[in-house]
Amino acid sequence: MAAYSPNDVVTQSFQLQFSKYLNVAAVAAFLFDYCLTFSSEVHHVWGRKWEMTRIVFTISRYLPFVASAMTCYSSLPSLLSESSNHLAVMQAFYTATKLASPPTMAYGSHKD
Repeated sequence: MAAYSPNDVVTQSFQLQFSKYLNVAAVAAFLFDYCLTFSSEVHHVWGRKWEMTRIVFTISRYLPFVASAMTCYSSLPSLLSESSNHLAVMQAFYTATKLASPPTMAYGSHKD
């Protein structure tokens, strides 16, 4: 068992707390964006047929909820560090998926 210096423990504790604050801020921004664009989603997307555009939009719109749940789960203290690292990689993938597919792509071809 390795001995950690007090400075290492304080630094790691600060970094862990800072990452938790960033996760909370990211979830808050995500929910704020979701609430702002929900009415547009209902108007432009919900009445459409299930084509490729709507499927991709729906996946990119609701997949971050999975990433948010994984973020909250990974911050629980009872997890092992290995499983926490796997969750972080999966969260990064879902976040990249959300950023790579903007929600406006489903709005362009809707006809009233």
